[in-house]
Amino acid sequence: PDVPACISILVGTLLTTLAGPRHDKQFSFGDLMSLLGRAAFIWALLALLLTVFGCIHYMRRRRTQLEHSAQARPDNPNIVEVILPALVAALCGCLTNISLKASGELMKGGAEFSNCAVWLLSAGVSALVQLNYVNRGLRLYLQTVFFPVYSALLVLTNTFYGLIFYNEYEDLLSEARRDACGIVSQSCSNVVDEFRCGV
Repeated sequence: PDVPACISILVGTLLTTLAGPRHDKQFSFGDLMSLLGRAAFIWALLALLLTVFGCIHYMRRRRTQLEHSAQARPDNPNIVEVILPALVAALCGCLTNISLKASGELMKGGAEFSNCAVWLLSAGVSALVQLNYVNRGLRLYLQTVFFPVYSALLVLTNTFYGLIFYNEYEDLLSEARRDACGIVSQSCSNVVDEFRCGV
């Protein structure tokens, strides 16, 4: 029964790896700040923040109902309710990863610590929110239910926001179909496996 999921993961990994960029560009602090100020990323970041705050507001407003629902159906919870903390954690996780990559690029290039500290501080703040919502999800739902959903969303958000922030989508437009198929293949295997385990 795990063969289709395994094949789907391998095909997805192969396709996303083949579609990845083949060059290693060095980024300065100024380069990273200009990437941060691009209109495409600002709009994507605005959408991310609205989604995060909307999910948090909804979860706080319906906290009791969500907890009762999770307790009533521990083995097969409502997938939309599972997605709420997973999505907040994944969106914050992609900001954490973007910030960590930026600080790593600066350290590799020999930038001043103060420049690296800006990105490390950003990574720290988003990582705290990420871990908070991973823990909330794991408190409400079984690990075998929550973690595959969270992992699939983290892969998708890292890919999507990383492409936008680092402007890599322009390099990948010619190979976008293969990359999208790889991402969808990996994510579908997680979702199919989740539903198979829940039945």
